[in-house]
Amino acid sequence: MENLTDTEYTVANALNDKVNALEILLFAKAEAMPASNLCLLLPATETELPNIVDALNKRYQASGSYLEVRRLDNSYILTNQARSKALLSALFADNLNPRLSKQAYEVLAAVSYNQPCTRAQIELIRGVNSDSVINNLVELGLLEKNGFLELPGHPALYVVTVKFLRLFGLSSTADLPAQPLLMYDSLRQLNEEASAAGIET
Repeated sequence: MENLTDTEYTVANALNDKVNALEILLFAKAEAMPASNLCLLLPATETELPNIVDALNKRYQASGSYLEVRRLDNSYILTNQARSKALLSALFADNLNPRLSKQAYEVLAAVSYNQPCTRAQIELIRGVNSDSVINNLVELGLLEKNGFLELPGHPALYVVTVKFLRLFGLSSTADLPAQPLLMYDSLRQLNEEASAAGIET
């Protein structure tokens, strides 16, 4: 930090302290932390936090580290970069990521494009009973219940988890490419039009 004024040195040193604090907080937590919690603990404003995250990631890049801080919705997590996958695969073999069936991918697609959604909505999209697949994905931590619909029977509402976003390298479901035929509203409209035309779906 040569040739810096006292004020510039103080600002740079304060940023470095917050970068170090961010790193140890995310390391110790070992899972995604809401941005609001990080702002409270560092402390930092919502405007400052992305700059602190960026500074830590630049430090990792400069050192050739396999680590990075990734944003997941309104949270941040310390995780490995994609280029470390081969190395970790050699260490953990098939346990690095869960093996998912075609049916599981279908349910995850249905939920991620329509969340929160009920089992009935998932089954309309897939066209088959999905109870066992949904239960399995909940056990794997890729789906979770997020409240109940105010209808008779109070059906559970399902959403994808932070683990799902991390597994598929997404910051949020907003990063998913547009797929109208996976949308519940689109399918409902198609079914209604087919029914009006006397066509069974």
